[in-house]
Amino acid sequence: MFADVLAGFARHDEAVKALRRGERLAKSENWREPPGDRFAVQWGLLYQQKKDFRRAELMFRRAVSLRPSARNLTHLAEGLVVQGQHTEARRHLQRAIRLGPDDPSIAYYQLALIARARRQYADALSSLDAAIRHSPKYPLALVARRDVREAMKVSGSR
Repeated sequence: MFADVLAGFARHDEAVKALRRGERLAKSENWREPPGDRFAVQWGLLYQQKKDFRRAELMFRRAVSLRPSARNLTHLAEGLVVQGQHTEARRHLQRAIRLGPDDPSIAYYQLALIARARRQYADALSSLDAAIRHSPKYPLALVARRDVREAMKVSGSR
């Protein structure tokens, strides 16, 4: 948590030290479930904030290999989207939705962003509606749905 706060203030070197210390402490404790995937996600998020998207992707892939959860797959997909790898990201998001039981609204939202980038507005709208069904007050999805509807009007699509 401390590393995340430090990274938020762009104090990346200190965040790296804090995250390394957290990993060492976690290894000395008896966790019911090994925290390896959680640390891999934290490293991925840190690398994303540093704009080192390739390293972030590698960390998210590690998290997925340690625990292929919906949450970890969604993080990996977000990292791929940033790099323009929409097809692979879409595959991981669909898998995340199938896996559940995590809240799939983020995965649906990311699918909508990919569809919107490809000007597939009907698919984007469908994914945004699904995101909002799961999280009715999801502000990003509500704004994106309004934007997609506007884009559909402008482009003349349905």
